[in-house]
This record gives sequence, structure tokens and C-alpha cells, in this order.
Amino acid sequence: MSFVMTIRRDHPIVVEELRQLVKDDRSLSILPDEEQEIGALLWNGEDPELPLAFQDGTLWSTPRNDAAIAKMQDISRRLGARLIGEDGGDFTDDDLAARKPAGCGTTSILLVVLLLVGTAIVNGCRS
Repeated sequence: MSFVMTIRRDHPIVVEELRQLVKDDRSLSILPDEEQEIGALLWNGEDPELPLAFQDGTLWSTPRNDAAIAKMQDISRRLGARLIGEDGGDFTDDDLAARKPAGCGTTSILLVVLLLVGTAIVNGCRS
């Protein structure tokens, strides 16, 4: 997953809310900025860390995995906001487990079945 996701709502997120969020959640920290008190939040919960830029009353980032998206969902809910993808899709309540692709085990079984069917067809053509 490497597209921009934005935490936003009808009214701007304000610095005081972000300070409270960091106070309540020790996995978050504030990254100051020269132009404003908070330039970004940093989530230290996963590798790689997830920076969430703060700009114009919104938070945005490019999450690289489901854990980062889940954290952004959590933050958006706590701020009474929505998690919106760059395509305009709302991911706030998206069930990440439900959209998981088939695992390697399922793929391996499918390949074996295809090989067996292909072999049977080839052998049937030779008879």
C-alpha cells in the first residue's frame, strides 16, 4: 500500500487535539516544524515508522502496510474524522482482514490443481 491517505473532517483538526492525542497514546510523538507548532505526528508502533504530516487542519501519510492503515483508522475515529484515500474512497471503517488476498497455501493448491488438469488434458490428447 503506497498511496496517500488523509485524515480529515468538516472542520479543521487543531493543534490542541493533536497534543491531547499524543498525551493519550504513547506510540505517537510530535515532530515540530519551523512554520507551525506541529509539523507532523510520528507513530512508533511499526517498522517502518509512520509519519503523519499535519497541514491545513488535516493529517496525511502514505501507509505501507495494514498496521499503518489500522493506526490511521484509529486516529481518525479518535478525532471524529474520516480516513480518505487519494481516490476518494472512505477507509475509516474498512475491514482490513476481509480484503486480504489469498495466502501462499491457497495459491499453491490452485497451481497443483492446474498442473494436474493440464497434465490430464495433455495425456488425453496423446491417446
